[in-house]
Order: sequence, then C-alpha cells, then structure tokens
Amino acid sequence: MTGQTDAGDVAREASALHAIAESVLGNFRTAEGMTQSFIREAIMQGTFAPGQRLNMDVIAESLGVSRTPVRTGRRQPEREGLVEINPRPGVIVSVLNTDEIAEIYELRVLL
Repeated sequence: MTGQTDAGDVAREASALHAIAESVLGNFRTAEGMTQSFIREAIMQGTFAPGQRLNMDVIAESLGVSRTPVRTGRRQPEREGLVEINPRPGVIVSVLNTDEIAEIYELRVLL
C-alpha cells in the first residue's frame, strides 16, 4: 500500500458513513449523543479502522451538525477506549486486541 487513498476508497467510506448517519439520525435527543453513537458504530463496523485519524469536519457534515457537538461527542468514545484524543494528530481510532473488542461488544449489548 502506498499510503495514498484512491477515489474508490473515498467513495466507499462516504457511502458507509452516510448509511451509519441514517441509522443514528432521529434516535437521540442531542447531537452529542448522535455523534457518540455514530463514532461507535463506524468503529464497530470497521468503517473507521484502527489507527485511523478521524476527520471531525467529515463527521459533522455526515450528521448535519456543527463541530461543537462532534467535539463534545468524541469524549464518551474516548472514555470507552475506542479513540485516543491527542493535541496532534487529533482523534485516532484505538488499536484494540481481541479481548478488548469482545468486552466493548458485551458492554454495547447491555446498553
């Protein structure tokens, strides 16, 4: 892999993000809650890959919200260990081992 992203990859990710956004829209009272669910679902479905930097503008655009609820909505996935927030390069999807993934899935089922 050359590290470059081709147009097909971008289109597939955009399509997947749109589908996830459609599934979470209207299920939450707050844009923050919607953002949290969106990030979780995109990670669990593999749309956001381990080690991938998340683009907050793309998430905001996908959900039709401003960046503010996206900034606040990323905190819960961080507490759950799904993402790491760093000053640079920003929000990164955590690299999880199999046990951690199973634990997160079990917690989601309980919710």
